[in-house]
Amino acid sequence: MKHYVWIALLGVIGLADSAFAQDRLAVAVPIPDPPVVDGVLDEPFWAAVEPITGFLQRDPVDGAPASEATEVRIAYTSTALYFGMTMHDSEPDLILGNILQRGGWIDKDDNVRIALDTYNDDRNAYMFEIGVLGTQDDALISDESSTDWNWDGIYTTEARVTDQGWVLEIEIPFTTIRFPDTEAPEMGIAIVRTIRRKNESV
Repeated sequence: MKHYVWIALLGVIGLADSAFAQDRLAVAVPIPDPPVVDGVLDEPFWAAVEPITGFLQRDPVDGAPASEATEVRIAYTSTALYFGMTMHDSEPDLILGNILQRGGWIDKDDNVRIALDTYNDDRNAYMFEIGVLGTQDDALISDESSTDWNWDGIYTTEARVTDQGWVLEIEIPFTTIRFPDTEAPEMGIAIVRTIRRKNESV
């Protein structure tokens, strides 16, 4: 089984110059069996995965501390990559979620965007956008700026609003993305969370 090391993506695409991407490393932890993708991070391994935290604002105040905490955990099996994300929110009743159609205007809802630069070439990436209702949109980004929204990746998402915010679980099969066939490939990653009612991106 390969061990994937993820390094933060700097300045490759719009997502990549998020304040999050500041020379930080994120490690995907190997797990023997896949979790149930149900938006509940109750498998024991999730608690053992060190979360990515310390997100900073991109908007409205670039570099300011985020108003709400975000935790991102990454794991993998021999066949897929998994994200377990906890978006804390001090006013969960005000979380915005209306878009149910795949490829709809998910940016109008609270949402998360993940960009994977699987070859770490600072030019190309897979982008996954998921709303608070688990709604999906995705794109291929090439040559740093060209975005193909006609690409439909195959992956599974499930989101749940809780009394502390919302939780998102993602399964991305390795058959959905291309990456180097090496023992320990390094991939760029950028993650952006949008808190819609505040027009805040972190």
